[in-house]
Amino acid sequence: MWIKKLGGLVGAVALAGATVAALQGTADATSEPPASLLATCYSYTNGTATIAYGTCSNVASGQRWRLGVICDSGYYYWSPWQTVSLTKSYDCPGVPGKVTSHWVDVE
Repeated sequence: MWIKKLGGLVGAVALAGATVAALQGTADATSEPPASLLATCYSYTNGTATIAYGTCSNVASGQRWRLGVICDSGYYYWSPWQTVSLTKSYDCPGVPGKVTSHWVDVE
């Protein structure tokens, strides 16, 4: 499973380019899509960190992704798996609930 994480509005994709090639090692070349076909995904919060957003573009056939969130209550949330390019969001419960961590899982 390929996981890309970005914190806040600014960050770097965890797996890209040569890193992907290095991680594939001697695996069958058809077992993972080439780096150029990996979805471009990132996550971020609104200005008050009460809502987390995750978005992916260029989702290739056979790929899926989901938004992951941890709230200040300790509650973990994952959106349903998505297979198309779109934006998902989640607002932490509470008054107001705060997002303490967010990410996008891609496989």
